[in-house]
Amino acid sequence: RGVTLSRWGGLGQHRYQHGFSGDVAGLTWANLAYQAYFSATASNVNFGFWSHDLVGPGSDPEMYVRWLQLGSLSGIMRMHDRGLSAGGCMPWPDSDSACSTVEPWDVPRAFYEAAANALRSRASMLPYIYTQARAAFDSGLGLTRPMYYYHPEEQGAYPSSKEELLGQVPSTRQYYFGRDLLVAPVTAGGECVRANA
Repeated sequence: RGVTLSRWGGLGQHRYQHGFSGDVAGLTWANLAYQAYFSATASNVNFGFWSHDLVGPGSDPEMYVRWLQLGSLSGIMRMHDRGLSAGGCMPWPDSDSACSTVEPWDVPRAFYEAAANALRSRASMLPYIYTQARAAFDSGLGLTRPMYYYHPEEQGAYPSSKEELLGQVPSTRQYYFGRDLLVAPVTAGGECVRANA
């Protein structure tokens, strides 16, 4: 089946199958957190099959893996090159100013396992994703859905400050992936290490 992947073109562009949030302003943890919120709330304007850059800075393989994990639970999963094809970039980890990472096999071993698991998880969910895609077609609800769709009575589901609006508060970056999966992405370095210490 033919598919159109397009860049953000404003409201009304949702008539095309897939959208793209545009280039990420910077490869930071704050921008990663914002992508979770932005992707879920894109459903408010009928953009439930949404894509964002799956990329990380060459100097931070953990951030790259976290971005990949978020992408594996997004409507559209695709890596996005931020300069490797343009030439002139130094391969990481030789330099903090190196090009971004878009290749899941080009990270240190511990991060490679996590990246591979995210990709395998996405592949194993294809029957669920396909079923939810059909449900989205029938209902008009996108694949990624903000918390307030299912919990309108919960005050924490609605942003009430600039930090919440930008996804910097955990409750505003959680979302549903289809009808049955609640996603709470890790969007800060070392979160799991601190939580499990």
